[in-house]
Amino acid sequence: MALINNPNYNPSIPNSDTNQPFIFDNPNQIINQQTGQTAATLGGTTPITSADLIGNASPITPISAPIPDISGANAAATGAATGATWTYPSEATGDAAGNIATPPPTGTPTETPDYWARIKALMGISTLPEPISAEEKQRRENERLRLEAEQTANTKAISDANAELAAATAEWNNLKMNEQYIPEAMQEQAKGRGITEAGLAPLTAGELRKNALAMLPVTQRVLVASAKVSAAQGRYDLAEKAINKILDIQDKTRQEEYNVYYKNLDMAIMVADKEDADKLAKKKEETRIQENKDKEFSNNKKDFKDEAISSGQYDLAGQIAMATTQEELNRLIGQIKPKAEKAPIITQTEKTRELKTSAFTKARPFLEQSRGKDGYVDPGVYLRLRSDYAEVIGDPSSFDAIFAPFLSPEERARLGLGKATGVEALPENEESLY
Repeated sequence: MALINNPNYNPSIPNSDTNQPFIFDNPNQIINQQTGQTAATLGGTTPITSADLIGNASPITPISAPIPDISGANAAATGAATGATWTYPSEATGDAAGNIATPPPTGTPTETPDYWARIKALMGISTLPEPISAEEKQRRENERLRLEAEQTANTKAISDANAELAAATAEWNNLKMNEQYIPEAMQEQAKGRGITEAGLAPLTAGELRKNALAMLPVTQRVLVASAKVSAAQGRYDLAEKAINKILDIQDKTRQEEYNVYYKNLDMAIMVADKEDADKLAKKKEETRIQENKDKEFSNNKKDFKDEAISSGQYDLAGQIAMATTQEELNRLIGQIKPKAEKAPIITQTEKTRELKTSAFTKARPFLEQSRGKDGYVDPGVYLRLRSDYAEVIGDPSSFDAIFAPFLSPEERARLGLGKATGVEALPENEESLY
């Protein structure tokens, strides 16, 4: 069966059951095997309805179930009827009929739930970081600001020290260069003045000495600046070496000056008459006294320099090394910060003594409370305390030496702590047990 053009189709009017552009070539052929329906005759077609499609079958209706009432006495009955299992809240109790006998508590819980732990459990994460409190955030911020300020101050200290070192080094280099030209300059000055080579030598030596003396304070300033740079950079060993070198230069220079003075003084005494020789000899003794004072002053500077370094004040230590008067030294000494006291070193023997003393002090009240009518302590309490003591100290013999007499003679014998029944096991002498 096939569709063919409808010779009776009129396109000028609307399509309808009797006016279709196509019709079946065999309208009597069955087209629905379930209903036996055929195509319409040539004059029209029979419309297909829902009844033709499903035949005489009933329409499908949705399955519905009532919402169970689980309140009050209906809880058990409803659960049994629906095959459901109902669970009471952990805080509530139920009777045999399924009624809730004790409702769950209401109001504010006494303890705040650990929501953070629940979050970690739900996420399956055991290493989730704990939330940071406001106090901890502030502490961290304060620490960050402190470290930032320290870094800024340290950077400035290094910059200032480097500038000071550069200036002192430039001055020292100028003096050192001048030292090289002094002999040549002295020879130029001696020309045409009748100064012999022998006469020029002491004059040149004198100028060189003047230049060397001028270099001494500059050299010390270079060392002070170098110590500041090293300390700011954390190279404290180099800073301390530079400061010590300042004091060494001072001692060496001072001693050379005194030696030269004594040598000249001795030469003068040799050619002087008795009266002048006596005066010069007295002057020499006075100089010896001053020399000893200078040595004492130098030793004091070294001691206080060490104190300043111990307190981490390398800049101050350099100033102390450069001090030239007692008044200046006293002012600088007042700026030394107190050295932080180190915790006393406790030996293992002293630690053990402290542990034993603490254990005896804590055990005694428990033993006293366990005394029975016979005046002896409970052996069970004794053994428990003895076990705790052995776990902390190790050997329980000192515990037995103190507290075994608290046990009855029978218990001491049973535990092997006494020589015989009725004989005190060991004397109670704590001082001998350390």
